[in-house]
Amino acid sequence: MERTNLFLNISTAGRAYIEAEAATLNLAAGETLFRQGESAEHIYFICSGSTGVYVRSPSDEPSLIGVLHAGET
Repeated sequence: MERTNLFLNISTAGRAYIEAEAATLNLAAGETLFRQGESAEHIYFICSGSTGVYVRSPSDEPSLIGVLHAGET
């Protein structure tokens, strides 16, 4: 949480609560975190490494639209 400005205005107690509820998820290279069109149920932060952001074309081909790196918001 220290790497992002998203929580700057949240109290120390509020940050502690969020950290207590958070879980770590490690993905292998090429593994999918979620797919286009799925309902959002979580918020994700990249703590290390990077991830590609893809959209599917009408022909169902993935198209890279960006790369997110650790600490970016």
